Amino acid sequence: MITQESVFVCKIGTKAALLFLLVLAIGCSKDEVAAPVPAPVVATISNISPTNGPNATVVTITGNNFGTDPGKVSVIFGNVVAVVQAVTNTTITATVPENATTGAIKVVVNGNTVLGPVFTVNSLPVLATIANISPNNGPKATLVTINGDNFGADLDKVSVFFNNVEAAVQTVTNTAITTTVPVKAGTGEVRVIVNGTELIGPVFTYIIDVQVGTLAGSTQGSADGTGTGAQFSFPAGIAMDGQGTLYVADSQNHKIRKITPSGEVSTLAGSTLGFADGSGTSAQFDNPTGVAVDAQGTVYVADSGNNRIRKITPNGEVSSMAGSSQGFADGTGTNAQFYSPTGVSVDAQGTVYVADSGNNRIRKITPSGEVSTLAGSSQGFADGTGTGAQFYSPYGVAVDAQGTVYVADSGNHRIRKITPSGEVSTLAGSSQGFADGTGTGAQFLNPYGVSVDALGTVYVADTFNHKIRKITPNGEVSTLAGSDQGSADGAGTGAQFSFPAGIAMDGQGTLYVADTFNNKIRIITQE
Repeated sequence: MITQESVFVCKIGTKAALLFLLVLAIGCSKDEVAAPVPAPVVATISNISPTNGPNATVVTITGNNFGTDPGKVSVIFGNVVAVVQAVTNTTITATVPENATTGAIKVVVNGNTVLGPVFTVNSLPVLATIANISPNNGPKATLVTINGDNFGADLDKVSVFFNNVEAAVQTVTNTAITTTVPVKAGTGEVRVIVNGTELIGPVFTYIIDVQVGTLAGSTQGSADGTGTGAQFSFPAGIAMDGQGTLYVADSQNHKIRKITPSGEVSTLAGSTLGFADGSGTSAQFDNPTGVAVDAQGTVYVADSGNNRIRKITPNGEVSSMAGSSQGFADGTGTNAQFYSPTGVSVDAQGTVYVADSGNNRIRKITPSGEVSTLAGSSQGFADGTGTGAQFYSPYGVAVDAQGTVYVADSGNHRIRKITPSGEVSTLAGSSQGFADGTGTGAQFLNPYGVSVDALGTVYVADTFNHKIRKITPNGEVSTLAGSDQGSADGAGTGAQFSFPAGIAMDGQGTLYVADTFNNKIRIITQE
């Protein structure tokens, strides 16, 4: 039987009819059928940056369709879920988690997983560490072991510094470095550089190796020659020029001597006792005690017995710079008067400073010969400014690059300090005696010679204690060399001097001493 419905099915086709019947079955019209659901938008990954690194590396994943909700995004490094820092539709930032392994990055967005490029997990570099050093003090060439971990075993990748002075590395194992302390390292931290990474270790206390030797001189006499083949008679003052040549006030020979760096001694000027200007041995001095030399090689002499300051050109021509008969007077040239001047020093401008011992004053001479009084008045002891200060037989003077004058105030057993404006203070010393210490806690016994280095360290010929003393800029006094009176080369306080009077220093910190009663020029190295 052909029904109306069957005719309809034939007309519209089987599939359409089934749809129609389905609509009828659920009780809705054809117009009420839902539209098809669109396919989901899938995220894509274009690249990652960086592509390798250790744990905790921040990685940026670039792509599209990530959304903006961090709660709907997961990032996985080798099956370990990472912490997602931020999400935009085109970027995700995440940190590489602990225990991550190398592999393709997985990004899950709204439940859909997308594979990205491979991220290579690098191990964190193993850092070296320093546990201790042994020993933690010593002189140059001390073998020091630096104990720690992760040093490796490659000598070329390890450097060691003592107080910023590089040392020679002897051996390296993963847990120990052996090295030798370099010369003149000084006290300071030990630094180790391993594979470019710097480690700061403990402080190493550097012990200065002090050695005393004899540069020239032997028994009392007057002879030019080399080393011990030369002879002096009570050498008093000593000075060094920029080329390493020494000048000596050979007091009882009434001569100015010259010593080359190799120890060859010659006579620059002077002959018998007297007073005469002239060239070389035609000139005469009377008990010259102080000597200084400027950058041009001009030598200045405290001609004590003649109460004058003399001047010697590099070729040995002697003239009188200032002074005349014994007395006290400021003035120019021979109008000025001195009384047994003993020490001289010259600054970079050619100004000469004089320890006018008999007048208990420190005098000043301009290059044109004008003499004035920097400080001092009557005999006594007083700090103060200019003539308000007092000295007692000041013997040696030294001037630093800032124009500060240091005075061996012999009769007061003190080392005094004078500013360029004439203000006098006491750097170190008190009553006569012998004691190391700071400031007035230290004691000297008739110090004669004084020298100052570029760092403000002062060296003193502590004459009647037969020692060489050292004063730091803050006034701390120690004994560098010497013990009881005698004549002996040796290490530091194992050496002996006999009434050392003059002291000078070269640019390398080597000291030269006029060892007066031993008739020798001594040399002190500090390394």
